[in-house]
Amino acid sequence: MASPSNPDNRSPQELRGEASSLQSGIRSRQAQALAQVGFLDLDLPSGQVSLSEEAQRILGLAPQEVPGLRGLLKLVVHPEDQALVKAAATRALLGEGLFDLDHRIIQPG
Repeated sequence: MASPSNPDNRSPQELRGEASSLQSGIRSRQAQALAQVGFLDLDLPSGQVSLSEEAQRILGLAPQEVPGLRGLLKLVVHPEDQALVKAAATRALLGEGLFDLDHRIIQPG
């Protein structure tokens, strides 16, 4: 029978795993905030972009304001670096390497 604290009747191992995952997520967000480093997850074929909370803060974006890849390029990649980023994305889409490079960003204010 399910209890109020465990409505799905999950095993103790499942509950411990979920608690550990939540703690890890909290520590990750805290570490990013302290280091002032965020990350993005990019799906090149679809152009979908996901930003961590810290990356959103650094870039001055609210969650509902995170654009797709093309919008993000124009919004946050330094104009002199946009061609470099686009070329790296194209190479990655063609299977000619990883999309891994350093570039400048434009921060709000």
